[in-house]
Amino acid sequence: MSGARFVRVRQRSAEWLALRQQGIGASDVPAVLGLSPYKSRLTLWLEKRGEIDPSPVGAAAERGVILEDAVATMYSRQTGRRLRQSHGMYVRRDLPWMYASLDRLTVGGDQRIVEIKTSASPAWSINPVPLDVVAQVRWQMAVTGIDVVDVAALLGGLVFRVETIERDLEIERQMIDEVADFWQSIVDGVQPEATHLDTGVLGQIYRGDPDETIYGNDEVALLLSRYLDARSAAQQADRDVDTIEVEIKEMMQTATRLDADRYVATWREAAGREVIDWESIARSSATGSDLDILVERHRKVSAPVRRFVVKEKAHG
Repeated sequence: MSGARFVRVRQRSAEWLALRQQGIGASDVPAVLGLSPYKSRLTLWLEKRGEIDPSPVGAAAERGVILEDAVATMYSRQTGRRLRQSHGMYVRRDLPWMYASLDRLTVGGDQRIVEIKTSASPAWSINPVPLDVVAQVRWQMAVTGIDVVDVAALLGGLVFRVETIERDLEIERQMIDEVADFWQSIVDGVQPEATHLDTGVLGQIYRGDPDETIYGNDEVALLLSRYLDARSAAQQADRDVDTIEVEIKEMMQTATRLDADRYVATWREAAGREVIDWESIARSSATGSDLDILVERHRKVSAPVRRFVVKEKAHG
């Protein structure tokens, strides 16, 4: 990691948060590239300039912190690799606005970063690693110079996977160029355009004046009409889906399959969902064989449910 200097600082401390304001970190990159489902470029821009406070950590992120040690233990047991925590932040020497905080590093042999994730998002079933996480770990490699990242993911509290991502210098150069432009817009004060993710943050940018009224022309009136129509259509669509589903289920009753022309509906009983209380396990700080005992102790299976699916038959 000759291309990066290490700043020893406790993660999530006040000093660490202050350092994060001085550049772009790995967790910021998905928003910059338009890959984050939660945060826009505008929101990140405002946070980095200190114009709004960063959003508080949500319950899912808090659970991830609690479970981090348990997932690290599972990774070591599956791969045989020993891990260490970094306890700080890596900053690129030539581009000091680029930084990364790492969850774990392997010890001995071929060094690799280990990024720990806990998630119940369906995005993990679409791609082996969701694109926002791929962007995050590619930034970690770009900052540190390490060529391999293992993503250790606990999914739905039950499935554990390790996915490996290797460094790609061409993708990395393109990513750095785009993020560099964004960082320069922060320095220059050039605000990004708002997107559909920014309905909430606009209320923080523009404080309401109770004495101010503005007037619009016919074009603005049409825009307001379109908003009301779209909102009404969305609400009606939700009601229609529920109403039609009830009608189909009433028709099927105990049947598990309905075949009609090009379409098929199934309503089959699915086994109860197995859930493991990883938070309780993590709090016990169990390692080694104790982990197996605790997993069995905190394993629960929910009651079976009927799963309803409608789809068009495959052609040919």
